[in-house]
Amino acid sequence: MTWAEYDHAPEELRANWADPVELGKAWVWLAAQPPGRFSGYRFDAAPLVATIAREGRDFEFAVEKVTLYPDDFRARQEWYNNYKE
Repeated sequence: MTWAEYDHAPEELRANWADPVELGKAWVWLAAQPPGRFSGYRFDAAPLVATIAREGRDFEFAVEKVTLYPDDFRARQEWYNNYKE
């Protein structure tokens, strides 16, 4: 999508999108996490960007702060914690 298309998109659609500069901060946070900490879990840009903006990069982790799908995150976390090779 171009900036012109974005400017003409409905406000409710634009409200859910993060600024690319702010989005970069979210990816840096993800990349800085210890290996294996969140493998296979779903993160969503908007909640993660909002949390970092509100609380900083060292925020106290809570599922609701990083995804629009906390139940899916918890289900994957539970599966991973109970997985036996």
